[in-house]
Amino acid sequence: MLFAPLVLMTLDVYATAVVWTDKADYAPWETVTIYGSGFNPNTNIDIAITKPDSVVDTGSTMSDAFGSFIYYYIMNGIVGTYTVTATDGTNTASTTFTESDHVDWVHGRDDTDNNGVVDTPMVTWHTGAINAQNSIFTEGNIVPTYPPNVPGHVNYRAIIEDKNLGPGTYVLTIQYEFTKGGKVAFDFLTTNYGITDSNLQTQLPSWADSSKISSLVTAGPSTATFPNDGFSLPSSLGSGFVQDRQNAHDTVFTGLNPRKMKLYGATITGITQGSHSGPITGNSDATVAVTFIKSTDETWPIIATWGGHLGIGAAPPVGYGTGNGAGSVSGAPFHMSLGNVVNTQTGNPVIKGKRDLAVQIGAITPPPGTGNIVVEKITLGGVDTFNFVGAGTTLPPGFSSFSITTVTPGVAVSTGFTNVNPGTYTVTEQALAGWDLTGITIIDPDGGSGYTGSTATLDIDSGETVTVTFTDTKRGKIIVDKITVPAADPQSFGFGASGPNSYSASFSLTDAQTPWDSGWLKPGIGYSVTETVPADWDLTSAVCSDGSPVDDIILDPGETVIVTFTNERALPGKASIGDFVWKDLDIDGLQDAGEPGFQGVTVELYTSTHTLVGTTTTGVDGSYSFTNLDPGNYYLKFYAPSGYVFSPQDQGTDDAEDSDADPSTGQTAVTTLTSSETDNTWDAGMHEAPVGGLWVPINKFELLAPWIILTSLMTVSAVSIVYAKHRKR
Repeated sequence: MLFAPLVLMTLDVYATAVVWTDKADYAPWETVTIYGSGFNPNTNIDIAITKPDSVVDTGSTMSDAFGSFIYYYIMNGIVGTYTVTATDGTNTASTTFTESDHVDWVHGRDDTDNNGVVDTPMVTWHTGAINAQNSIFTEGNIVPTYPPNVPGHVNYRAIIEDKNLGPGTYVLTIQYEFTKGGKVAFDFLTTNYGITDSNLQTQLPSWADSSKISSLVTAGPSTATFPNDGFSLPSSLGSGFVQDRQNAHDTVFTGLNPRKMKLYGATITGITQGSHSGPITGNSDATVAVTFIKSTDETWPIIATWGGHLGIGAAPPVGYGTGNGAGSVSGAPFHMSLGNVVNTQTGNPVIKGKRDLAVQIGAITPPPGTGNIVVEKITLGGVDTFNFVGAGTTLPPGFSSFSITTVTPGVAVSTGFTNVNPGTYTVTEQALAGWDLTGITIIDPDGGSGYTGSTATLDIDSGETVTVTFTDTKRGKIIVDKITVPAADPQSFGFGASGPNSYSASFSLTDAQTPWDSGWLKPGIGYSVTETVPADWDLTSAVCSDGSPVDDIILDPGETVIVTFTNERALPGKASIGDFVWKDLDIDGLQDAGEPGFQGVTVELYTSTHTLVGTTTTGVDGSYSFTNLDPGNYYLKFYAPSGYVFSPQDQGTDDAEDSDADPSTGQTAVTTLTSSETDNTWDAGMHEAPVGGLWVPINKFELLAPWIILTSLMTVSAVSIVYAKHRKR
């Protein structure tokens, strides 16, 4: 009978112990599947799970013949990060996972391709800020269809699922910024005009059951009208009441179900307009409370959706007076916030906390006759506060001097200026120590703007928004530390440092001195630190904190690389022997470029009369050494780790690049060490032992998964993936 070739891939049983979960985040009622591998075979595995409240749950399971296991854990309603640790007494590994409220709170970007036309479908649901690069809105009671019309409202969607959101009565609180700097941002809540059933179901969270979402949408929403807001307005905002503006809105949207809250999966029983808080001439908020009854169990979500109406800078009763609408808000963005969901029977919050979504002013069309300036700041390698100086025709408030503080590397933070008179303006970024201005980009609809050095020159036309983005990259540092054996030896060691952009430095250090600081350096590759080793000293280690070789340091933006040189004093007349153990990937007995050092290999040194002198293990780069030796005759013995065998002995013509270990014994020939001699030519190559088959090389470099062992019947019995780093010698 003939069999088709079968390929079996198994983990290397000598791999480092590791644990992982089937996903990163779980709902309160879900079961976590915990996997482990690389542990001792057929051994009891103790499991400890530390919950967010610091209480530890424990359990145990058995590993299989390959050192792997599976363990199950049921989430318990404590939101936060869990840490799972597994140990067999010898090997220990850990990982983390989270339990979180299932709340998807998003708003709709409507011009994601930034072409000045509302998208079709109308929105892309997103948690990030709405800004001039992804959305276009206007002040006004603008009815569908969108496009070609531009909406005067921002759409919102909340999908909520929780183990405590079962049958019952609940209250959902919504908060919105009514005024920002005395300008009206969101003046009331309204219908999610322009959102179709299919658009409502796009960009769902990963935890959402799309079939249940579809069922809820197909069944249709419960709707209720947002109540009239009787808040009395000051004369600076046109006097009268907010409800006057609501009535004007309803008249325009007659026949389009104006000012409706939609709720899928529950029934709305009432909506209450809350009070306003904060100074109306500064920053103030308003709230709405939605009461609803849910009849389905906790595995079914609810979907709430509505629109936030943008304040209009027009005469009452439509608006709040010229220059007082949402498009005239200057500086920081304004927000819509999802508040608590409270069970009315228990008074306990099912979902608690305030979740904010931001609208940046550049996304809103300015009043006719003026333009907008949006200044964005992006930092790479860190965060900081940057100062700017503005100049121009008629400066908008705050434009002459302002600052922007970044929060997350690579994520833009912006500030905006509205009601900017047409003309030419400049924005200059002030230099900041440790940072380099590495880019300026400008988006100007008519292409009339440009930049020189750190100054952007902006051409502002009527109805135009110009956005300028300044990108800065943080410099890094190299710190050099000196360690001596014995400690605190007064010997001074000389060093040299070099790198790109013609960088060079020289300095000296003792063990007791403060580590040397390079100062700010531009990120780049090819930095190097070298040590001049004094007589009677051995350099036993030179390592970088980021894993770079000391002669080829890669300095990333904002990175500090610590380079540590360790030297051991050699007694006068003493000798040393050693060198390198490597993984001989092509089994040729020669050290080739790309073949890595072998860490953790045991090496013994004997006298020629077979007396054990010392034992050591190879370092992370495969190196080893025996120092402080009396002159005499010695030989070495290497021990191949389980699963590995020695390479052919004495290949080639270069004794410094071959394998000196006898393949059958691991021993070298006897050598004579003379006074003060350092003999670093004794190497050993090793490779994985075949398992009943023959070696088939796949690829010697890059992803060095170099060998597949083929057995009879064309079956692969093991696959071992080895990652290698080029060893510079």
